[in-house]
Amino acid sequence: MTDSEDTEDVSTETLARIRERTLRAEKKQLHMRKPHNIIPELKEIVEEEIPE
Repeated sequence: MTDSEDTEDVSTETLARIRERTLRAEKKQLHMRKPHNIIPELKEIVEEEIPE
């Protein structure tokens, strides 16, 4: 499967929201030398935006 096949059921608006929320979450940790706990936060963002 390609990325485009994986996301074909997800709207452009949802993908844009995920991108913006992800960038905000990462920006909060930019000052850290070794950011911690970013992966669980990103996973939570995606799970909130895309119901199974």
